[in-house]
Amino acid sequence: MFIYKSTNYQTLETDSITGNNVIEFCIEVLNYNNQKNSDEKTDYTIKFLDEDGNIICEISEAGFLYAIEGELDDPSDSIKDDSQKFWEMTQSKVNSIEFNNPIHSGDGILDKDYNEDSDDSDDSNDEYDEEEDEKEENINILS
Repeated sequence: MFIYKSTNYQTLETDSITGNNVIEFCIEVLNYNNQKNSDEKTDYTIKFLDEDGNIICEISEAGFLYAIEGELDDPSDSIKDDSQKFWEMTQSKVNSIEFNNPIHSGDGILDKDYNEDSDDSDDSNDEYDEEEDEKEENINILS
């Protein structure tokens, strides 16, 4: 699972974003806005790095979005090239992803041992167990 942490500049809290794979993770990060202003005319890049920190691929955000969505009226040759680079990259070798856009600047790091908090599921199981116990007690009383 890829993990990205950023500071929300309105609340000064740390926001965490996770994704199970390269595509899901990048989409989540690109949709994130930490309330910092950005120059919308600049096309920022995304760098995909391997375990040793070597750049596997560097493409524009627009090229990534075009690769995933394929929806642009008149994509430039540069965007088409970036899209092609993304699909030719071996995604399983990606260990970290670097974003340089100020509204989601930072690195997403692959953490193979990461487990999301499962407190909610534990609580629901506890409630279920308690309900079952009550039913069993009621059955015994009625018997």
